[in-house]
Parts: sequence; structure tokens; C-alpha cells
Amino acid sequence: MGNPLIIDNWLLQDIGAGLANGLDRDTASEVVINQAGDAHVIRDVPSAGVQLEALLSLLVDIVFRDSLIIDSSFTDSWDSYGTIFSPLVGSGLIRALPFAAKDRDIGEARKYLLGRLCVTSTLIEEQRRNEESWAKGLGAADPYMSAVIWGTAGMLARSHVFDAPYSGHPLRKRVIEQTILATPSVDMVKETVEWINTERLRLFETRARAETQRTARLTLPPIVNEIIEEARDVHQLIPIAYQMRDKYAAMREWMNTVQAAMDNEDPKAVARYKKLLSAVSSDIDRAMGNTDAGKVSLTISNGWPSISLALGTIDNIVKKFGMRSMLNKHIFSGHGDKGIKKLLRMFDIERTSVGFEAMEYMRGKK
Repeated sequence: MGNPLIIDNWLLQDIGAGLANGLDRDTASEVVINQAGDAHVIRDVPSAGVQLEALLSLLVDIVFRDSLIIDSSFTDSWDSYGTIFSPLVGSGLIRALPFAAKDRDIGEARKYLLGRLCVTSTLIEEQRRNEESWAKGLGAADPYMSAVIWGTAGMLARSHVFDAPYSGHPLRKRVIEQTILATPSVDMVKETVEWINTERLRLFETRARAETQRTARLTLPPIVNEIIEEARDVHQLIPIAYQMRDKYAAMREWMNTVQAAMDNEDPKAVARYKKLLSAVSSDIDRAMGNTDAGKVSLTISNGWPSISLALGTIDNIVKKFGMRSMLNKHIFSGHGDKGIKKLLRMFDIERTSVGFEAMEYMRGKK
């Protein structure tokens, strides 16, 4: 069954441009939705930050996914950067599927999902204008809004029809996050990676009086740190990420096993997964001197019934896969300051306004 992920051709286009030509020093547009005010606005964000966010997410997915699925109808958007992605395409990790063959099913799902995305009257009006213009053969009245609203609904519909999770371009992710729209498929790779990142953040908490504050630094995912450490330049990032698949094959297979348990609605297997996370959380609590150990901080979404477990550290649970030691290694790895500085230096934006703005943008997304 594996753990396939549907991604955007737009994502590969932006990443390819950044690796081939350097990060964009201009701004991109982000949709900011105010449901209470029944309106949305467009704000400028640094394109370099968007490209870096896209790149870092792809590097993680290269290591942990069995396949990255794209729509075969739009691969020409990144054809000129094909050599950059050749390790992924040539190995079959990136797979182009003819989504158009399921147009009828996708169209029905997209119509419903547009209703979930267009949560303000202003978004409804933007979508109406684009659909009317398209029906007249004039293309989209607002190509950008078409890409981030219509396009997002279309990709979520593909996720539903092909029964695979979807991870979008950062500007599409923002829309999904603001509309609180869950992806149709449970994605245990995403759940686990986010859990690791949350636990890592706990290690960098500072306590002042009765409050707990997290440092303002950007924490890179452990896999990304490792990739950056080995790379001499930005052109080596994707090949090194692909090579690391062998090193983390056991972890990838373990996440496949958990995904299968979720898909097969096996509560015992899911409970074992949560026991493992509880054990690792206890390790972190003890390292931080926290006596209230053993709590599970993961919440499994998409309607799975809540499983409440009051557990301490369970050493024998992890012997079968050896995942406890690997998860601890990830969580207790370095913060990533050196990795961030090296990444900015490789892109030649360290100590520049573009670099500072990109990092500020990235901090805001964590």
C-alpha cells in the first residue's frame, strides 16, 4: 500500500526555479481570509521564503514517501528544470498520473470542496467571476485566485478520488489552513513528522516565571539538517535526499505499517503506535526534568475515535522495529542554526535583506 503523496506541479516549478536560478528576490501573494469580517485580502510575502518552505517540505517527502504523484497534464510547467528532478523521475519516485481520466468524479468533488474553501462573500464572488470568464473562453479573470482557490479545490478533489493525501504549494496550504479544511485521507507520515517537530520545539522552550516561551529561532526538521550538512551546494540537496532513502528505509516502512493500520481500522495497532510515542515523550520529559511524563501529544484526525492511554515508558514496545531510538535521535538532534546559515549561504542570501525576510516568513509558518 505504501505512503503515496499527491503534490503540485506548481511546487516543482517554484523549487526548480529556485535551485536553477537562485531564489526570487521579489514578493509573492498570499490570501489572508477573515471569516468574521466576511472578506479576504491579498498580502505580499517574500517569494524566497515561499520557495524555501516548498523545498524543505519536498526534501522530507523524498526521504519518507514511497511515491510523489503529480498530474500528467501540467508537467510542462517544470520541464525546463527536468535535470534537477531527474533522480526522482528516473527512479519512479515522482509519478505522473493521468488525472483527467477521472474528470467526472474529480469535478463532483471539486464542486463540493469549492464550497468549503469559499468561506466569505468576497471569495465566492472571485470564484464566480473566474468561472464565468472561463465559460466564455476567456480564461480566468484572475489567474492567481484561480490557482489558489480553484486549483486547491481541484487538487483536494484528486486526493479524494485517488485516495491519497495531498500536500500543496505553500500558498495553497495557507488557504487550506485558514478554512480548517482537513484533507480527505489520513496521512500518518505527516502526523508523525509534525509530532517530531512539536516534540523538538519543547526542547527549546525557555521558562520565565509561570509562563513557557519558545525561542524565536527557526528549527529545521532533522532530516533537512542532515541533508544540508552533507551538501556542498544547492544542486546536491535533492540527490542527497534521494540517497538518504536507504538509510531511513526502516522508518519509512514503519510509517507504512502504521498507515495500513489506520486504513484497516485496526485499533490495537494504532494503540501500539501511540504507546511508542508516549514512551518517546517520556524520554523527553525526563530529559527536561518534567515529572509529569508519559502523555501522548498526537491527535489523530479525520474522524478516528480518540484513544486515551495513561501510560509510562514502555521499553519492550519498540524492540520489534527499533523506532524508539530512531525517533529519539531525530528529536534530540541539533537545533539547526548551522544548517540554516549554510542553506542561506549556499543560496547566496546570508546577511541580505532577502535572507532576513525569508527567515521571518519561515518563522511565521512554524
